[in-house]
Amino acid sequence: MKKTLFILLLFGFVKISIAGWAFVNMGTTNDFTDICLSNAQTFYATTINPANYTGVFYKSTNGGTNWFQLPLPSGFMAPYTCHIGSDGLVGFVVGTSIIKTSNGGVNWIPAYTPTDTVIFFGADLSSGSPKAFWAVGNRMIFQSSEPVIVRCPSFFSSNAYTRMTLPSGMSSYELTSVAAIDSNGCLIGVNRGASPGLILRTTDRGNNWATITMPAGISIWSIDLDGGGGGFAAGGNNDIAHIYWTANWGATWSLVYSANIGHIKGLHYYGAFGSFAVGHSGSILRNTGSESPWTLQNSGVMSQLNAISVLNSNENIIYAVGDNGIMLKTDNGGIGIQKISTEIPNKFSLSQNYPNPFNPKTIINFQLPMSNYVKLYIYDALGREIGTLVNEQLKAGTYQVDWQADSYASGVYYYKLITDGFSETKKMILIK
Repeated sequence: MKKTLFILLLFGFVKISIAGWAFVNMGTTNDFTDICLSNAQTFYATTINPANYTGVFYKSTNGGTNWFQLPLPSGFMAPYTCHIGSDGLVGFVVGTSIIKTSNGGVNWIPAYTPTDTVIFFGADLSSGSPKAFWAVGNRMIFQSSEPVIVRCPSFFSSNAYTRMTLPSGMSSYELTSVAAIDSNGCLIGVNRGASPGLILRTTDRGNNWATITMPAGISIWSIDLDGGGGGFAAGGNNDIAHIYWTANWGATWSLVYSANIGHIKGLHYYGAFGSFAVGHSGSILRNTGSESPWTLQNSGVMSQLNAISVLNSNENIIYAVGDNGIMLKTDNGGIGIQKISTEIPNKFSLSQNYPNPFNPKTIINFQLPMSNYVKLYIYDALGREIGTLVNEQLKAGTYQVDWQADSYASGVYYYKLITDGFSETKKMILIK
């Protein structure tokens, strides 16, 4: 009998603080590319070694308390996207090919293997039955690449894949992500560097493609739709993040968020409950539905975050993953700031953190005598900004913020409160 190798990892989840995000020590410095919370107990994640594009497939069967590795097929590399359904068993991973499983990654079945050098960056299944499958990526050619799109009309019952050819004018596009509209249509994110960004849209199985032009320089890195035509697309231009909203399956888009926080790399839209977005410099954003405002949360890290997943049965449980082995978790929706008093103070003030010294969490309180736009930054001993705890409009009152410093080294740090007409900096010490 053929034996399957299971590699048990003794990586325990770092307990979450009352507010905000906590670091999960996965014991790797490889880049996490995707995270999938299938159900309350079964989670999956993928990583890539950026030096050689080898990949690792991680699984947890106890709600993220412990993780172990499952082997990927020989020769399969660059696992960029994974999805396992709510049963925790059936799903796919895409990278240098497309593979699927019916037993939670214990065994893998080749679904589509290109004969040339292709890396698939994104994939999605349509709703309903049968479930059409779309995957996008690029064929790697000497000093250049060509876009690749494949479609399977019924992912779970067929391996009949159609590889599509885009018009010649699109031959230089980098395809980054895909969101299925239905079995016949999808939206595809495009990165064109300094040229105007694009979203490609088809409603006839890829026979015809409409190009939806975004502002110049906008790279579209992620798209996510709900089942009713609403959804978000996100990316960036230089250091400016952009998030767009559609209410008509991507036919038209409106800009709903723009800020100087770097590119947005990943989205999770979960309908009436709202959405999450992640990206450069540890950015995590949340809104509470469709076109409501986006709020920047404190992740406690500066590495690029690539993907985020919300547990369908409990929208307060969320995981985010990114470069350099970063995995974060929250069990309260990522709320990083609490209003602890509605009594209106008579002046601005920033309190000394407590405890101080601390390990690994400390609490910072501040007071606002009036409504104000508030920023609270963390700096290292060299004065480099390493984190943002608050960046939003707040009403008058007294507030409490936690800084969870699991991923930072011992040393001296500073925190600075900035409002309209008030600024103060204080020192704190992390001792591990």
